[in-house]
Amino acid sequence: MAAFVYTPIQVAHAPSPTSPLDGLGVPIGPDSQALITARGHDVIVVVAYGGSGLYVMDSAGLRFTQRVSSWISPCGRGDCLLYLSEFYAVAEGPLRSDNITAVVPLNSYYDGFALVGLQAVAIHGASRGIFDTDPSIPIIGCQRRFLCSQHILQLSIQTSTPDFVVAATAIDGDSGGCFTEPGFTTLQTIMNPVDLGFESYYRIVPVPNTTVNLACPPYNSVAMFQMDAVSLVPSQS
Repeated sequence: MAAFVYTPIQVAHAPSPTSPLDGLGVPIGPDSQALITARGHDVIVVVAYGGSGLYVMDSAGLRFTQRVSSWISPCGRGDCLLYLSEFYAVAEGPLRSDNITAVVPLNSYYDGFALVGLQAVAIHGASRGIFDTDPSIPIIGCQRRFLCSQHILQLSIQTSTPDFVVAATAIDGDSGGCFTEPGFTTLQTIMNPVDLGFESYYRIVPVPNTTVNLACPPYNSVAMFQMDAVSLVPSQS
């Protein structure tokens, strides 16, 4: 199996009492990240891009639930599907080097790769319902109408509360990911030798009723994209 090539744009993070960002997963291998948090009662969001049957497990005993998923067929057939999927869990206490792993069954590898990339984010101060309930949230899909499970042209959501926005793109080609709007931070970019890639971002949106866009040029190498928003209590926005 060919080795993954990481091009990390990893954000150094020192938790503060007022920041909703409590930790970022740091890659420790092609299918896993280490996550350290300073506070409890965090929502852990994991976005991953890989073969069918993808699920998430971790060393701290968290139970991850799949929130949304979409597939694309790079080869144009049903036997080479890749999925962009989002999972979440709630950590009651601080995490001490939690090992978060994306698992893909052996029979769903694509081009020798089970997983293209993943990103874990720990968010503190989520509201009781966890996610913003605006009907535009979450959004996931692709720009290639005949090759994916859900076709959309541009990523845009409307917040109804102060939010922590998590976004990701799945890349099929070598021309890179999306152009993020001001306010977004790029967390990580991964490309492997067969031009499959993964890029992740976040943005803190302190004001309700805000339109948030992820600007992906139509029909570039972005195969799929995803955006979701964790609703924050006002003191954490």
